[in-house]
Amino acid sequence: MDDGSYCITIKNVAYKFELSDSRLYYIPKQGKNISTYGLNNDRIETPQVLVITRKNGIPLFALEPDKNDEKQFAILTAQQLYDDLKYQWFEPLADNYRKLIWLNEESFIENSEAYSAYKHFTWDDIIKFALKDRMMIAYYSGLWGDWKKRKKGGAEYLLVMVNKKPYWTDAIGQIPFSVDCMRDNIIKCQGNYDMAIKQTILTGMKWGDGEINGEEDNTNSYDNHMILRGCLWSRKKFSYREKKNHDDSVFSIVEEISGNFEEILESKITEEEMDAYAQWKYQK
Repeated sequence: MDDGSYCITIKNVAYKFELSDSRLYYIPKQGKNISTYGLNNDRIETPQVLVITRKNGIPLFALEPDKNDEKQFAILTAQQLYDDLKYQWFEPLADNYRKLIWLNEESFIENSEAYSAYKHFTWDDIIKFALKDRMMIAYYSGLWGDWKKRKKGGAEYLLVMVNKKPYWTDAIGQIPFSVDCMRDNIIKCQGNYDMAIKQTILTGMKWGDGEINGEEDNTNSYDNHMILRGCLWSRKKFSYREKKNHDDSVFSIVEEISGNFEEILESKITEEEMDAYAQWKYQK
């Protein structure tokens, strides 16, 4: 990997960064490089931005800090962002949202350092995995339905790119769980889709961290929002109907409707959808 310079444009203003010895440095107008979280020299003008890099310093994307954040400027790795700040950029109504304001265009150039930071998918790839009917126990951490760890899924990457948009891998991993759970709940709720969505959300909250006997998640987390995305997609994808056996007894089935409806999976949760289905709002 070669060292080099990067120009990151934030709100129509270009800022210079320099990669040296696997670290990314900000180069202010004064010319002295800066890599730190905190700046002791108030005379140095810095952009209000969090620049997220690979461990080798390659910049991946940038987030806009909240006005109340202690850190208004920082250069940090994606792993630090995930572990320490716990920010996300894909669900505005969920906790810890920070707006994505720059994405390295090299993320779409195969074999580049930025490209290889992600595992790349289309929504069709996610849908194909999600539509396989599994026992729900399969979705516990590390088992055969755990998309984020499966070779055909996230393969333990921290970040994935879906239709050229970045996500935390574990966020996308909520969708197969949600879809399979919805399939079961549509039948249990006899075609009452609203009830099935609420029940699926409650199940996701109970499963929480995905570990057997693990912690529940009753928060406004991006995980719960992504589960809701999967529920809303399943409402469109699955058709409920009742059929009769030869002895006239009735049984229920769920059938797949043609079309991938990827625009639903790609859409952020709205306030109306939150009001209708966010069961975590009512848990103490």
